[in-house]
Amino acid sequence: MVLVILALGMIYKPVYKVRFLGEDLGYVNNKEEVTAKVNEYLNNKEGNVAFVDIKAMPEYTLEIVKNIEYINVEEVLKVVKENSKTIYREYAITVEGEKVASVKTNEEAETVINRVKDEYGAELIMNMAIVEELKESIDNVVTIDVAVEKAANTKIVTVARAKMSYSPEGTVNGISLMKPVEGTVSSRFGIRDIGNHTGIDIPAPIGTGIKVASSGTVISTDYSGGYGNLIVVDHGNGVETYYAHCNLMYVSVGETVEGGQIIGEVGVTGWVTGAHLHFEIRINNAPQDPQNYIY
Repeated sequence: MVLVILALGMIYKPVYKVRFLGEDLGYVNNKEEVTAKVNEYLNNKEGNVAFVDIKAMPEYTLEIVKNIEYINVEEVLKVVKENSKTIYREYAITVEGEKVASVKTNEEAETVINRVKDEYGAELIMNMAIVEELKESIDNVVTIDVAVEKAANTKIVTVARAKMSYSPEGTVNGISLMKPVEGTVSSRFGIRDIGNHTGIDIPAPIGTGIKVASSGTVISTDYSGGYGNLIVVDHGNGVETYYAHCNLMYVSVGETVEGGQIIGEVGVTGWVTGAHLHFEIRINNAPQDPQNYIY
């Protein structure tokens, strides 16, 4: 009898059948090893992993069988991975509620905000926030330097930069003005061969940023004959400024702008012989010589 039992023990072995999501995967002789490997995978937090979403855990049934082929732990783990989803954690930086960039850690996000604060002022970061997000991929995260650059290109930071760079050089009707572009006047205000020149021309390369001379409201952004692309800004007290021949116009009608804010680019639209900004100052629609105030 003992010999019979020993013989049967050599033929029939206690093993565990592994079943996952209704499918039989095969047999293992050590379910603890498999369970430990699966748990290690599910609890991995490296590389910004927040958690692993899995529909179910493998199930084990003890059976006494003969002539079986075992599956190894890696085969079970492969099936588990194929039927799970890894969720990653990243940290979004927002400006006025709008996401501008994402970084890997909260510490990196705080560094971005502190660098923006140092460059543009502490009051600015009241409009910035850090939002933790869970994603299926972190392919869109950027470095700290790139995040700072992206934040610096948002409207609110652009306006803050304009405020910092705004340095009035003259006043008309109580409105302080600064130069919209740097350069030397190539064509002055007044009568010239082809008629009355209602402003001044300042040559500059195509694409040079045009700064608005003072804070105000944009009242026109049209293509206007010889002016080409023309931006007109109302500063109050009857004062308006004109920016003609723009390559691109960055603002729209009704938009409030801060003195020094970039509102467009120098171009060659309209009647021109070379790239320049045609700049006008008007009081109650009467053209004034800008060189009485600036340049």
